[in-house]
Amino acid sequence: MFKGMVGSWTLVGIGLLVGCLVLGAFFGEQLGGNVLALMGAGLAVVLGGIGSIVGVGVAGEKAAGITAEDPDNFGRVLPLQALPGTQGIYGFLVAFLALIKMNAFGGVLSLTLEQGWQVFFACLPAGVSGLISALYQAKVSLDLGGNNMPLEDILEKISERAASLKQEILASAKADAESRIQAAREEASRIEAEIIREAQVEAEQIRSIAASRSDMQQKQMLLGVKQELISQVFDEAVKRLADLPGDEYRALLIDLIGRKADGTEELILSKHDESRLGADFGDAVNEALKAQGKTANLRLSYVPDGLGGGFIVKKGLVADNVTFPAILRLIREDLEIELARILFEEPERESAT
Repeated sequence: MFKGMVGSWTLVGIGLLVGCLVLGAFFGEQLGGNVLALMGAGLAVVLGGIGSIVGVGVAGEKAAGITAEDPDNFGRVLPLQALPGTQGIYGFLVAFLALIKMNAFGGVLSLTLEQGWQVFFACLPAGVSGLISALYQAKVSLDLGGNNMPLEDILEKISERAASLKQEILASAKADAESRIQAAREEASRIEAEIIREAQVEAEQIRSIAASRSDMQQKQMLLGVKQELISQVFDEAVKRLADLPGDEYRALLIDLIGRKADGTEELILSKHDESRLGADFGDAVNEALKAQGKTANLRLSYVPDGLGGGFIVKKGLVADNVTFPAILRLIREDLEIELARILFEEPERESAT
C-alpha cells in the first residue's frame, strides 16, 4: 500500500504501537496506571506527528509535480500541501486533554492499572487515525486530474520545461539580435549618407575658400602694412611730444597739470625730464594752480623709469596716468580712423583720378 520512505515511517509508527501494547500487556502491573496513561498520550502525539511528517512529504512531492507542469498552480497547491500537517495537531490536543484529565499539571498522578488502560485506549484512536488519515489525506488532497508523479518524473518534467524555456529564450534572443543588427545597419547607412553629404558641403566650402584665399591674403597683407604704418605714426607722435624743446615741453606740462590736479596731490615725473624742466618747475606749477584758484601744495617726485613724456598725478592710492603714451592709447581708436583716411583714402582717390 505504501512504498519507500512512506512505508518505512508507517512501519515505525505501527512498531511503536505494537511495542506499547506488548509492553502494557506483559508488564502493566509493574509499570502501573500512570505509565500506561502517559504511554497512551505519547502515542497520540507521536503517531499523529509521524502521519503529519509523511503526509506533508508526500503532498510536497505531488505539489512539485503539479507546479512543474504549470507553475500557475502554486497558489492552489500550497494550502492543500499543508493539510496533512493538521493530524499532528489533533494528536497533541488529545494528549493535552488526557493530561488534564489525569491532573498531570495539578499534582501527583495516582491512577490505577484499570484507569491507566482506559486513558491509554482513549488516546489510541487519535494516534492511529492521525497516522493513517494523514497518509491518505496527502494522497487525495493534491490528486488533481489523477496526477501522481514520482520524483524521477518530476525531475524529468522540470528538465523538459527548462529545455523548452531555454529554446524560447534562445529564439527570443536570436530575434532580438537580428532586429538590433538590422537597426544598426540602417543607422550605419544613415550615418554614411550624412557623412557623405557633410563631406560634399565641406568640399564645396573648401573650394570656395581656396578661390578667395589669394585675394584674402593680399587684403590681410595690405591691412598689416596699413596697421604698421599707423603704429609708426603714433610712435613718431609720442617721440615728438617727448622731444619738444624745453620751454614748449615745460609749458605743455604746466597746462596739463592745471587741467588734472587740484594742488594737493603728488606729481610723479621722469628723472629724464628733471634737468630740462628746471629746478623751479614745482614753484611754477603751484603758481599756475594758485592762479586758477586751486591749492598750491603740489609735491614733485622723480622716478628713474622713463615715462615716455608726461606725468602721473597720485592722490592716496589713486593714480591718474597722464603720460603721452597713455594719452595716445586713449584717443588712438578715434584717431586711427581719421589717420587711415588721411594716409590711405585720399592717395587712392588721387591715383584713381
